[in-house]
Formats: sequence, C-alpha cells, structure tokens
Amino acid sequence: MVIYVDIFSFGNFIVNLFLLFVLVKSLGIKMNYKKCLLSSSIGTVYALLVLYSNLNIILSNLLIKLIVELLMVAVVVGHKNLMLLLKSSLLFLSFTFLLAGFMIFIEINGKSTIYLFIYRIRATDIITGIMILILILDRLYYFLKERISTTNYIFEIEINMFNKCIKINSFLDTGNELKEPITNLPVVLLEKDLIDDALIDADKCYLIPYNTADGTKGTMKAFKPERFAINKDGNFMEKEVIIAIADVKFSKENEYKALLNKALLI
Repeated sequence: MVIYVDIFSFGNFIVNLFLLFVLVKSLGIKMNYKKCLLSSSIGTVYALLVLYSNLNIILSNLLIKLIVELLMVAVVVGHKNLMLLLKSSLLFLSFTFLLAGFMIFIEINGKSTIYLFIYRIRATDIITGIMILILILDRLYYFLKERISTTNYIFEIEINMFNKCIKINSFLDTGNELKEPITNLPVVLLEKDLIDDALIDADKCYLIPYNTADGTKGTMKAFKPERFAINKDGNFMEKEVIIAIADVKFSKENEYKALLNKALLI
C-alpha cells in the first residue's frame, strides 16, 4: 500500500483539528485557533514519526501515545487546572475512539468508495471534507458575528482642531471610562498619526493618567478641541470632550482611528 506523505499529513491534521474543535465545544471554552493549530501540528508530526521514523517501535508505545495526547490537550486547555486537563484528555480519547470506530465501520460494512457523477471518491475523503466544511462554517459564523457586533459600535466623528476639521470613524469602547481629573470631561483617544502634538500649546495641554489591564501606568498628552461631534442616526451631536493622543493603532484594518468614551452615548 502506497501512502503519500502530503495526503497523509493533511488528512491527519484535519482530523486532529476537528477532534480538538469538538473537544472545545463540549467543554464550553473559547476556541483559540492558534492553539488548536499548534496542537494539531504536534499530533501530525508524531504520526509522521511513527510512520516513517526508525523509532516507530518506541513511539508506538501506549505510554508515548498517551503523553502526546496529553500534550495536545494541554496546549489547547492549559495545564494549570489538573482536573480539567484529565477530564479533557478522557473526552479527547473518547472522541478519537468514536471517530476511529466509525471509520472502521464504514470500511468493513459500508461502501469504501462512492461514485459522485463520474468521479470515484473514497468515503473517508468525503468525511474529511465534511470536517473541513464544519470548521470553515464555524469560523465564518464567528467572523460575521464579530463584524456585525463591531459595526454596531462604530460612529463617525468630526473634530475641529488647529484650524482644520477631520472626519474619521471611531469605536465605542465600553472599557474606556477615562475622565480628565480637573474638568471631569470624558476622554476620547485619538491615534497619534492624525495630529502633530507639537501644535498643542503648553498652557492648554492636559496630562491624562491611565492604567491598563496588564498593570501598565502612564500619562497621555491631551487637549480640548474647538469642536467635537458624533454622528448618531444621521445627526451630528456636539459634545464637550478632551482628546488624548495615544501612541497605538486601534484597528489593524483601519476601520476606526479613535476610541470613544462610553459616557458620550449614555
């Protein structure tokens, strides 16, 4: 029997990824595709070593198999919670046995090949294709859901500053509760590339203290614009705000270049 490395690797990788997908859904934890891809790759490399390496007798040992399976699960669910890791490993093994049993059943009792129009296709290839389709549809569903959710929080804003007017998209950041300590005005964060902070008069400059979720502390240079307005349902509403200059990029796709304070739309 001839086994092609590329076909074997791809099929093994997809099966590993699908089993991890089912595991994550069963546990009700958030799907981390990077971790699942890494874990699937570990399983595929192991399978290739068993198939083609001179150490296949050692690597085929049951204890080694369990260690690799435990490592794959640990990559996805973490290793700090021992009970969760053991539970996840048992579930993963159960799903693996069920899938293997189903494949064997098809090979023995069903038709191992199916004719689709004029093409002769193996039943196992069709099952692999279904796995790929499920993975793609799941990713597409969450991508569209995230896009729709993000769109609902994007607002056009208009800022008059330093004798010019800019119109940009902004994102309503529900975690942005920054307020300027003296005026108590809400703070809107603006990307640094939109403004030359050298234009801010020293006597009109504010320093906004901030704390991030990772414990980082610091201050941002800020100023009060001549005019600030938010487009809500086609109408621009003027608001009093403080604009803080952030040395970060808020959106990789440039969908928005400012973060609104949630107090502005309450």
